[in-house]
Amino acid sequence: MIHWQYSPVFYNLEFKIYNTYVKNASGCISAPFPFGLLNVPNIITPNKDGINDVWNLKGLELYPGSSVKIFDRYGKLLVNTKIDKGFVWDGKYLGKNVATASYWYIIELTDGRKLTG
Repeated sequence: MIHWQYSPVFYNLEFKIYNTYVKNASGCISAPFPFGLLNVPNIITPNKDGINDVWNLKGLELYPGSSVKIFDRYGKLLVNTKIDKGFVWDGKYLGKNVATASYWYIIELTDGRKLTG
């Protein structure tokens, strides 16, 4: 079943694969374009207060075989892993909490997209 809407904004979507279609002014419909909904938070505060204590990438399990790399501000690679299910980072490197600072990530999805931040 296909549901049409004229707005490009969607609300309350589940983390799963969606097929999207585009219909032009003449009524012609494109081939399906599959995409998975991802949630990549931009903050982690692993201070055990129950708020943002881990970096939890939701929806990444939709792209098994994808990779996640996390770097410190000097470019040191802290995490380099392939994903089969979800991914959660607790802010530790070699078993110890990392210092309060900025960290950077590269997520390479199996569909060829590269997410950075």
